[in-house]
Amino acid sequence: MSRHVICPVSGLSVESPDDSQYLEYEGMQLFFCCISCEDNFLKDPDYYLAGNGSYHLS
Repeated sequence: MSRHVICPVSGLSVESPDDSQYLEYEGMQLFFCCISCEDNFLKDPDYYLAGNGSYHLS
């Protein structure tokens, strides 16, 4: 069974989260569509967690 998650920076679907890079941040497991999105998130995590990316975390 596959599951889909959303990149918190770009809003794009991460189709194979089990094979993707992820980051544990404040008890959340976040998946990114590419390394650039992960890098951008790490520069200012609070910005993206506040819903300022293309996708709004809830």
